[in-house]
Amino acid sequence: MARSVGRKGDSYDNALVESVNALYKKEVIGQEDSWNDVAEVMTTIAELIYWYNNERLHSWCGHRPPLEFEQDYWHDTPEQPPAAA
Repeated sequence: MARSVGRKGDSYDNALVESVNALYKKEVIGQEDSWNDVAEVMTTIAELIYWYNNERLHSWCGHRPPLEFEQDYWHDTPEQPPAAA
């Protein structure tokens, strides 16, 4: 992906990153009044990532989790021949 605006290293200049950051703030940060320590935040983030990729139902995927959709895709896709050397 190419960045659109901002300086090198800014994550907020990309619409995809902005939507992920918004989800993270809404689903993780905004759900707690306070955090006990960094480990608690990291564990909660890991749980969100697991849910997002493995359990969340997505309409584009036919209301299936993204990982299940991808596994079915690769299972049903014929193996490609090796590239010529």
